[in-house]
Amino acid sequence: MWMQNKCAAGVASMSADGVTAGGVEWAWLTFFWELHNRGGNAYSSNDLQHVCQWACNGNVTSLCASAKVFFDTVNGGNSTLKYAAGQLFGSAKSQYFIDTGKKHGINVLQ
Repeated sequence: MWMQNKCAAGVASMSADGVTAGGVEWAWLTFFWELHNRGGNAYSSNDLQHVCQWACNGNVTSLCASAKVFFDTVNGGNSTLKYAAGQLFGSAKSQYFIDTGKKHGINVLQ
């Protein structure tokens, strides 16, 4: 939540559905590091790539063209990393993804 507390209002803006439209590099770095290096539910580089592709395209074979992908949204839309992790992995692994994202403050609900 560093960004919401330290950055100017325009930088730490909210999207129309109430999601923080941004994130600081440190939050994303520590999020990805922990996902990749901790516990039995760790994500491989391929797992992370597939989550991002699924959130963007709804499949794991196409590269993301230009869609905006958020960690989470108020309405639980399909173009979210949270939704994609849930579609691709079992409940324990997808819950680890969600909990780790919230822990590191990436695009969290306000």
